[in-house]
Amino acid sequence: MPLTENKDQQSRFDAASVVALKMRNDARLLEIRLVDAQGAEHVVSLPIPAGAELAGFLAAACGFMTRLKQQAH
Repeated sequence: MPLTENKDQQSRFDAASVVALKMRNDARLLEIRLVDAQGAEHVVSLPIPAGAELAGFLAAACGFMTRLKQQAH
């Protein structure tokens, strides 16, 4: 389920899995390689500062999920 409504559903991508992460120092990019349910690969390239911001969001999400698991026990 999307976090926000997406009026242009054509631009939506639902990843099934992450298959690779790569730092490209030559271009100062973080590349995330994703695969959809049909097996097609997609690459997301982020400037390194945006990748660092994404890492912070992911760390917060992991902490939230850990707290939820602890409350369930």
